[in-house]
Parts: sequence; structure tokens; C-alpha cells
Amino acid sequence: MYILCAGSLSHLLMTFLFVNVFDWGFTGICIATSLQFVMRFVSAYLVLILHPAFKETRDVEVFTRETITNLGS
Repeated sequence: MYILCAGSLSHLLMTFLFVNVFDWGFTGICIATSLQFVMRFVSAYLVLILHPAFKETRDVEVFTRETITNLGS
């Protein structure tokens, strides 16, 4: 929840900066939205990696025997 609130606040500030200060218009809104998604991803990833409550979830891999079995045809 904190990450979403921080992302919304950063999006609001970047939108104001890019549209009103730099006068980028719709392009500024698009850049602010893209940067907000990147910032939310990085902050969520850092919380997952650094927070001690999530130490047990580090054994998840993308391609293991469990992830590719029972996929069907």
C-alpha cells in the first residue's frame, strides 16, 4: 500500500513538473506514467529482496520442473 501511495504521489509530482514547468504536454504525461511504473516495480522488487519477512520466498524460479509440468497440449 505504501508503494502504491508513493507511486501515485510521484506520478502527480512528475506530471505537474513535466506538463507545467517543462511544457511537454501529453508527452510529459506519458513519460511521467512510464517512470511511475518503473519506480513502482523497482521499489516493490527492493522490498521483496531486502525485507526480512520475505526471506523464505527466494526459492521461486521461473523455469523449474514444477512450472512446466501439466501444461497440456
